[in-house]
Amino acid sequence: MEMTNPAELQEVLKEAQRYIAALIEGAAACAAHFEQEQDAKGMELLLQIIDGLEWLMSAVRLTRPLQSNPVDPDGAADVFGEIVEGLENQDYTLCGDLLKFELVPMLEAWQEQLDERETYIQ
Repeated sequence: MEMTNPAELQEVLKEAQRYIAALIEGAAACAAHFEQEQDAKGMELLLQIIDGLEWLMSAVRLTRPLQSNPVDPDGAADVFGEIVEGLENQDYTLCGDLLKFELVPMLEAWQEQLDERETYIQ
């Protein structure tokens, strides 16, 4: 995902602003599945979250030139490292807690930053 056209960058940033709400909702739902010991459903949703988060992280990095207060996407990689460790140990409660108490608040902070930038880029 490489582009330098400012109009294209603005469109990517706007799409990221729209997408992050769905990602927050998905991460919260995934955490709930793990809390309710619905591990198969949680795993299925977690795969979608990982794909979505990879796209969001790329979009955030790509649109840095438009960001007045840049989002740091590297924190998400740290959380997912811990989630992978939980998965390797089949500790789905830990995975749910990481989603609920680490990833969702981080995404909500990103959402606030992206919402601030909406007025910046218009």
